[in-house]
Amino acid sequence: MGWNVYVTRKMPGAALQVLRERCETVEVYPEDGARPHEEFIRAVRGRGRLLRKVVTACQFCPPRIP
Repeated sequence: MGWNVYVTRKMPGAALQVLRERCETVEVYPEDGARPHEEFIRAVRGRGRLLRKVVTACQFCPPRIP
């Protein structure tokens, strides 16, 4: 496809492999925390695509007790 992709968080190996097979360039931010804003802007400038890992709200909610 020729896309130049930046991934903001680590992904499972299978998902990352699919991206690498189908895109020209894939760069993954290797750290667990958020990238500093200025570094993030430099990293995504000129990219064709940005893949952001979405975290669902339920990951932060305690389980319901019946």
